Amino acid sequence: MSEQDDKRAFPRNIADIAITYKHIGSTKINEASCINLSATGLLFRTHEAIAVGTALSINIQSDAPLALPLHALVETKRLNKIADNQYEVAVAIEGLKGV
Repeated sequence: MSEQDDKRAFPRNIADIAITYKHIGSTKINEASCINLSATGLLFRTHEAIAVGTALSINIQSDAPLALPLHALVETKRLNKIADNQYEVAVAIEGLKGV
């Protein structure tokens, strides 16, 4: 897709970062790999098929000296199966959590 075709309000930034997430109400922490993120959402890769509309709590920690951690409540907007037991999950940030 060309930049002219992209109608996003905020550009996506490439971010190859390990993240953790859990389903709201669950204590199980899952690992995933963030592919890109913007001010309003992110795309990550995981082994779990997460249904559209699912609420998650996401945590991103970075080793970069000026990067702050991100703790957010998100909602799944899109799920793409990319291989056996491998999914790309697009989520919208619904709110930020305190550290």
